This record gives sequence, structure tokens and C-alpha cells, in this order.
Amino acid sequence: MRIANLFRKKYTTIGLNKFIDDQSIFMFISLSDMAAVDLVGITIFEKDLDGEIICSWIYPSVSAELKRYFIGKCNFVLSEHDQITFYYGHIQTFWYYVSVSKEDSITKKKIKDVYIFTISNSFNPEFHEVLGKEFLKSYTFGMSSILNQYLSIYTKGFCTRCDSSMLTAEKFDQFKAYSQTCIKELITLFGMEIVLLYISMLLKKRIVIYAPKLQMLLDICRSMPALTYHRLNWNIVYPHMSLNDTNDINTLKKQRTYVAGFTEAGLENRNDLYDLFINVSDTEVVINPDSKEYFQMSKLHKDIATYLVQTSQDDDIGDDDIIKGLIKKTKDIIDGLKNMDSENHSNPGVSMDLLKSKNLSKTMQSFLFNLASAEGLVKII
Repeated sequence: MRIANLFRKKYTTIGLNKFIDDQSIFMFISLSDMAAVDLVGITIFEKDLDGEIICSWIYPSVSAELKRYFIGKCNFVLSEHDQITFYYGHIQTFWYYVSVSKEDSITKKKIKDVYIFTISNSFNPEFHEVLGKEFLKSYTFGMSSILNQYLSIYTKGFCTRCDSSMLTAEKFDQFKAYSQTCIKELITLFGMEIVLLYISMLLKKRIVIYAPKLQMLLDICRSMPALTYHRLNWNIVYPHMSLNDTNDINTLKKQRTYVAGFTEAGLENRNDLYDLFINVSDTEVVINPDSKEYFQMSKLHKDIATYLVQTSQDDDIGDDDIIKGLIKKTKDIIDGLKNMDSENHSNPGVSMDLLKSKNLSKTMQSFLFNLASAEGLVKII
């Protein structure tokens, strides 16, 4: 199966009702972590017929450094073979969503392309794709029209579309954004090695992904946190980074854990950036030699890999079923870890001495101690 055909937006959405039949799984997900759409600002760039990109409008403000950063992301799109018209990224503490117009009916005379960057504190691509399209339609009517829509969404949660219908933010809740994945395709692509992706997410390692097409990269990066769905943490994802951008590299080097996406080849040689490198083009998973201790296989890991591969081969099982099963398996592992400290049920802690007393293999001792560290369960003696 060709990779280009494998990742064609074949997402599924996990409905909340899917979890209600199993209270223990439902309670394992911290719904309080989900945030509403939170707009920060909007910036518009125009590219003239000579190829120069200028910032034509900002609300309410953006730094000169951030403007330069966004211009770099505009130039990236110019080099894309498929000329993607919507993409997004993560920098500093916020997400940026970019809607690109290359239609003569939208762009003005002497303006070839338009790039509208909407900045938010929340991860919600589907909402911002629809909102960005509306901003592009309003672009021909002037910036005041865009400002009216922006302020309406920001203050009321809805705005009037150009066709007089209503765009309501609450129809694009963040829970759905978290739950749109291509997990089944990832398992099909990597087979038993999918467990390496699971381990790296579970132990909060640094993951770098290479894919030649930006859309494919976005799809894969946003699916990775679903492997550890109980954390509901998509802020570790940086899906649109560049080796040539100092801001991007500095951003990653400040993080303890991340999922970072690149469309540039040659990443395997950047051992300073990853514990696990995923090459989508070659369907290859590479472990950094300095991080091999975290990826030692035990029977537990093989069982999880077998579960993922077998369920992905069942046509009647979707992403939601796979993730639900993985949530339960993860919960069982973490609950078992907590129960090892039988003397402190209310505030369990794990030490290496405690793990050694359980007659576990050295591989399991190491894995469980690293998991305890990732989950904040390590007891300092």
C-alpha cells in the first residue's frame, strides 16, 4: 500500500458515549484538561507578483520576531509540490493556523497569494480551518469585515458567515479535535514496531518524525498523543518544524518531551534532537543509541504490540476501539504500579528498591521505574 494513499484524512472521532459503558476507563480521562477555543490574534500576509511577502494587517499585535517567523512559514508553503492551503504549527505557548488563498477570485490586483495566520492557545484544527476559510472570503471586503468576524467569535463564540449563515465555535469542541486520528493506518505502516512509538510516548521521550508531505506529517503528528490518551496532552506536538529555523530548534531544545514533525531529509543524523526517529517514507523506526535502555522489550511490550497489530487487521474495529483498548491496558499498567506500594494507597510511590523486591526482570524494573518517573510516582528515599 502506497504511503500517499495511506494517510488520506481517514480520521475517526471518538464519541464520549463510547467510554460511558466502562466507568473505570471514563474516569481515567481527565476531562478538566480540555480547554475551549482561545483566540490570541490574527495576522495577514500578502505576496506580490515579485514574490515579496509583506505583513499587511495585524490584530491586536505581534512581535517583529514572530512576524519574521511567520514569513518563513509562508515561504515554506511556496516550495510545497502539493500547494497545501491549510496547515498549522506550534511555537512558544500557542498554536498558529494558516489559511492560504491562491484563487484569483479572492486575491487582489497585484497580490498573488494571501496567508491568514490565526493564533490561539488551543489545539483545534477543524475549527480554525473553517474559520480561516471565512476570513479569506471576507478578505475581499476589507479588513474591517475580518475584524468584525474575529471579534464576534472572540466575544460571543459565533460569527456571521459571508453567506449569512452562522459559524459557531461550540460545534468544534476540543474533545473531537483530540480524537481525530489515523492510529490504524500507523499500525498498518509500522507493524510490531508500533510498540516503540507507544513506549516513547508513555515514557515522555523526544520523538522526531520525517515525512515528505506536510499534510501527511500533520496527520501523523496529531495522532501520536492518542497512544497515551489518558494524558490528553497535545501541547507536546510541534508538527511543522524546520532544521533551518533557529527558533524551531531552540523551542525543541527547551522541551523535555515532544513530537516534532519535519519535511526535511537528513534528520537521522541529528541525534541531539531525538530519542526515537520515525521515517515515514522508509517505514523505519530508529532508536538513538544513547536512549536504547528505554526501549528494551519485555513480554508486556510484545503483548501490547500483538494486540495493536491484531486489532488493526479487523475491518470491524476502528481507531476508537483500538484507543479504548489501549487506554485500558495503560490504566492496568499504571494501577499495577501504584498498587506495588501497598502501604500508601492514598499517595503511592515507587522506588527502584521496591521494584527489585518484586522479583521482576531487569528489563521490567527499568521500564516500570521510567514509567513511574513519567507519571510522577517516583518516591525519593
